[in-house]
Amino acid sequence: MLATITMVKSLRSTAEKVGQQQNQARLARQLALKMKLRKGLAGQRLGKYKVPENEIEVQIGEDLSENLRTLKVC
Repeated sequence: MLATITMVKSLRSTAEKVGQQQNQARLARQLALKMKLRKGLAGQRLGKYKVPENEIEVQIGEDLSENLRTLKVC
């Protein structure tokens, strides 16, 4: 019983060290996740699909309607 009482200080210090290490690891994971989200989904797999790395050109409604008017009917 006396031995466990004397070990309290060392147990408390090891618990504090482990808590600090866990906190640092959590902060590192959060930072890595933020950097990953900042980069975007380019090049990553979502299900069975892979997100392309290059930018996709999207036509707005005005450009699309002009292009459809110029098409010839076969």
